[in-house]
Amino acid sequence: MALLAEGTHAARIEAARLLHDAAERELAALESLDAPPAAARASVLAEVCGCYLEGGDPVWASIRWGELTHAYQQTDAATTTPVETAYSELKARLDEQISRLQRLLDGIPEPIRRVTQASGFGALDAGERQTLDRQLHAILTAFPGLSHVWVVSSLVAHHAGDDDRAWRDIEHAVALRPYLDRAHPLGVALHYVAEGRPGPTARDDLLDHVYAERASLPVDVLLAFVLAELRPQGSAARLARAEAALNLARAQAPASSQWARFVEAAGELLRARLEDRDVGHQPLYRAGLGFHARRDRSTLDTLVELTAPAAPVLAA
Repeated sequence: MALLAEGTHAARIEAARLLHDAAERELAALESLDAPPAAARASVLAEVCGCYLEGGDPVWASIRWGELTHAYQQTDAATTTPVETAYSELKARLDEQISRLQRLLDGIPEPIRRVTQASGFGALDAGERQTLDRQLHAILTAFPGLSHVWVVSSLVAHHAGDDDRAWRDIEHAVALRPYLDRAHPLGVALHYVAEGRPGPTARDDLLDHVYAERASLPVDVLLAFVLAELRPQGSAARLARAEAALNLARAQAPASSQWARFVEAAGELLRARLEDRDVGHQPLYRAGLGFHARRDRSTLDTLVELTAPAAPVLAA
């Protein structure tokens, strides 16, 4: 691929996106076939794994590897040789990339891991954040297709107040499809919007994209979308979209769960916006979240903070 041959970091990031898209198309074509022969299935899955490996994503390649192994084991003896050759070569590449990724992850000092797992990236001091940033840069230089590492890099930048990098990195994560948890990068990006972080163009593009996919998204992402739509004094069309997403979130949230309370509070806030009235902290109290109410923080800001997405675990 020409982008890979170009060799720049930006070119390799774009190549990773294109290779992820190619893998998704291959998988969609495979699933459209009615009971394809094992050899054909193994051949396509080998192409898929190859796309992920070429695109700097050994994590997703390893996830698809189980399917490839199963298909390979079902191939007939007459077709085994070419499939076996591809299988063996891919296995060697996968093992090498996973080992290299693990060495890079091991370069993150254990004290930094403990702090981030216990208290989040905001608890890091400046020196710890710089150390983590250097290691994340090394990982993403070697493996630009790792969506969850782009999320981590974005969150580190976000807590450091570097909004430009935070948004740029989360856009890379969102663009890599499919990925380990495709909803999570969208949730982080929406959280930035709900905080008022990105510019209006990025905001509108993201909200339009999420709304189009709303039927396939989980409750936390739907709620993040609702809060993001409530951030400005939205138009009637914006509020109608928020209401549609809220209804989907309400149907998913388990009764009496924390998420059900968040949805209830967001619903009260949305109704107040639709009726053009100020309700103060009443939505929080009515949803059983009154102990989170603070005089110096709005109900919307409180809900944004309470529903902030968790950071991914850095593991190979």
